[in-house]
Amino acid sequence: MDSFIKSLIFIIVTTNAGGQAKSLIADLCKSLFLMMGYDVATMDADPGNSTAIHLDSRTDGITWGSRRSIASTIASAYEGKQIVLDCGANMWASEREITELLPELASMLEAVGYRTVVLLPYTPNKPRAAATLQDLEPHLPGTEKIYIRSNSDGSGAFDPLDPSKSVIDLGYLQPGFIQHLNENGRRSFFDLVSNPHPNRVLASNYIGQWMHDFADAASKYNLFADAVPMLAKIPAQPKLRFGVNTLERCTDKALRKIQSKSVILDHIDRFGWDEAGLLKAAAALAQRSDKA
Repeated sequence: MDSFIKSLIFIIVTTNAGGQAKSLIADLCKSLFLMMGYDVATMDADPGNSTAIHLDSRTDGITWGSRRSIASTIASAYEGKQIVLDCGANMWASEREITELLPELASMLEAVGYRTVVLLPYTPNKPRAAATLQDLEPHLPGTEKIYIRSNSDGSGAFDPLDPSKSVIDLGYLQPGFIQHLNENGRRSFFDLVSNPHPNRVLASNYIGQWMHDFADAASKYNLFADAVPMLAKIPAQPKLRFGVNTLERCTDKALRKIQSKSVILDHIDRFGWDEAGLLKAAAALAQRSDKA
């Protein structure tokens, strides 16, 4: 097991706004725990949305009318497992019962050896996204609060964040890869990487690299360190210079074409777009082709 992890972990993934990749990150955390060989319990406390339950029917729901008194029941049922709780904006807007439940649940789990880690995701091009999360932070249980800059549109245009805050960067995942995750019945990231679709192996490799980069960054905070060498075994793939916006572009055949075009652009950027540069790029590409 992970030498960095000193106890079981209770991860709360929460935001106070919609569309911040919260459920995607909760699933990613679950998948990384599974990859490391842990039993994982997932819960959804996002009344009126419950994306986590729709994504994985094994997720338990905490809904309207939940009382603080059930904290001990939850703690007993899940003790010994890594726990991921998906808490959405609807909860903070209307569900006093659940918001009162969280500190008590965290306290009970900490009493039996858990760490409480709160992940606060936000995405680019959302005005005041970081500021509103910083307003929410004091109301959350636990002492470990980590902001997740989820580059969901690939722009990297994030709202400024207090530089003293703990941060993990989550890279851009092409829309077609997310569609691949949902095709033919929802599969987890862990399923895709450990058992790739026979015609979408390259897509799974790209997803694995995305997971690796997140786990590597998270290991700084004593999270998911054992997953890093496992994911590092996935064959490295070149950076894509063209979008993978549809499921049809996720096949191995389609991705090889995109890779080839991306490599051509890389060479032209390297040697220059004038006539001399284009000739050098062509010669380098021909040499590369001969070696292949």
